[in-house]
Amino acid sequence: MCSLTGRGQEFFVSAGYKIQPVLHYGFILPHHPEMKVFTNHHITGLEVSFLKSSNGEKEWQRTFNYPVMGLSYFYSQLGNTGILGSVHAIYPCIDFPLISSRSTLLALRLGAGLGWFTKTFHRIDNYKNVAIGSHLNAALCSELSAQFGLSSYLSLKMGASFIHFSNGAVKVPNYGINFPALHIGFEGTFKKIPIIPVVHQAQSVNFQPRIRIALSGAIKEIFPVGGQQYNVLNLSLNGIAPVSRYFISGLGMDITWDQSDKELLARQGVYISNEAEIINYGVNLFGGLRIGKLDLCLHAGTYIYRKEKSDNIIYDKIVASYTIFENWQLYLTLKTHFAKADYFAAGLGYQF
Repeated sequence: MCSLTGRGQEFFVSAGYKIQPVLHYGFILPHHPEMKVFTNHHITGLEVSFLKSSNGEKEWQRTFNYPVMGLSYFYSQLGNTGILGSVHAIYPCIDFPLISSRSTLLALRLGAGLGWFTKTFHRIDNYKNVAIGSHLNAALCSELSAQFGLSSYLSLKMGASFIHFSNGAVKVPNYGINFPALHIGFEGTFKKIPIIPVVHQAQSVNFQPRIRIALSGAIKEIFPVGGQQYNVLNLSLNGIAPVSRYFISGLGMDITWDQSDKELLARQGVYISNEAEIINYGVNLFGGLRIGKLDLCLHAGTYIYRKEKSDNIIYDKIVASYTIFENWQLYLTLKTHFAKADYFAAGLGYQF
């Protein structure tokens, strides 16, 4: 008897251009009592993604097991209740492979972009829509999916997803929409690209802490609906300590001037004589990913001084910073108090 060693077909080892039509089936999470009006129906959503696999030409791509990047379009009638209308969303996304074998793949998707709602709150015509106060909203997506190879060009995809829509309190009401769902669909590869076997010389990691200063601004509204907009300025001081080449952690401090605090204090019968009285101070711990020039971090903090105390003393921030020059970063921040958005800010950061 003669024996030969052969290699079986592997469905997920080659890079390529892909299309992914997926159907979502879920519900709107009632994170406020007023949101229960939206939970009478299960809702569906259609997501179509156009993707390109990374081929290892950059070192971080091989470290993260050749992630897949692309652009997704999402559409849903949101239960067709006549209150929320429909939503159209477009967001760049990246899939991180977690576990892979010859014909199966488990991956985590993260995406962020913009969503457009056809109906918003109106105090006479649509007063039940307390979730959405503006047509344009931020869209945040996360998915955990399993793919099963049907052939070298086609695979079955299924898993769970969570999509969040909010305008960051630019306009109230803004309870936002949280849409957890199960999904199923297919992925088709219509052009394969071989993985480039580029050899990168490993670079030493500089574990020396660095200091980042960022100044950002925002516009926000507070209740009642139809009131004026208020300005917010935030100075963020962060000490960053690399854990590895692709993971960072650190300690931060926030110094924030929020013009809306002056109005909220006046409603409580507290009047200030100096603008410095409404400056609040907070400290936070954070950790996150470093993907090329992009840092994605989650901050958890607490106030050490805030004169206006209607919000919880605990706050969270999702921060994305992208290096545009050697030490300069574009700085984007979404600050929340648990499920309640406080503001969405943009600015510049400098790293020493």
